[in-house]
Amino acid sequence: MTVSSQSVITFPVTGIFGAGRLASRLKELESVDLIGPWHVGHWIDYTHTAIRIRFSSPADARAALSNVRFSAGQPRDDPGSAVA
Repeated sequence: MTVSSQSVITFPVTGIFGAGRLASRLKELESVDLIGPWHVGHWIDYTHTAIRIRFSSPADARAALSNVRFSAGQPRDDPGSAVA
């Protein structure tokens, strides 16, 4: 089985706590069947500013990206980045 690069999204986060908030949000989306299973990938650098998440399909990746738009001080529906 090959994994499409379209199914891997790099989410900017604010360290390990941001990754925890991202995981909580993804679990919420999975629990209401908006996305399928997902798997945490690797940090993109040693400062933990972004993490890769692998989704079961490109559609799940798009759904997660459109539903995980939150950060401190940024409204969830803001068209900015998907910072967690």
